[in-house]
Amino acid sequence: MEDGSRRGLTADQAKPAARACPRELMDEWDEGAYLSDPAGVGPNLSFLKVPESKVVKNRVHLDVQAGGGRETPWEVRWPRVVEAVARLTGAGATVLREEHLEGRPDHVVMADPEGNEFCVL
Repeated sequence: MEDGSRRGLTADQAKPAARACPRELMDEWDEGAYLSDPAGVGPNLSFLKVPESKVVKNRVHLDVQAGGGRETPWEVRWPRVVEAVARLTGAGATVLREEHLEGRPDHVVMADPEGNEFCVL
């Protein structure tokens, strides 16, 4: 961000423990969970407990930049994406589809245990 400030995002979930997030990065409490960058650089994510379930498409879509960004060579980036997808699947996320760009895999669309979609690139 140009001004050097950090930003945050709050998401409503029925089960805010966000099982796909690494536990060492989370602070949980009865009403939700909080995820922050240990280096203090990236944005913070808050997951707040709500009584209603998801009934429509996500209004906010998160991209998990696991591969290093599109400026990173595909041969380096894609194995990182595959590794992150495996970790997230092991934590309870589901692969919905693999998207291709210019004839090769580009990113993976996934869903958390509550069905909220996100992409791993």
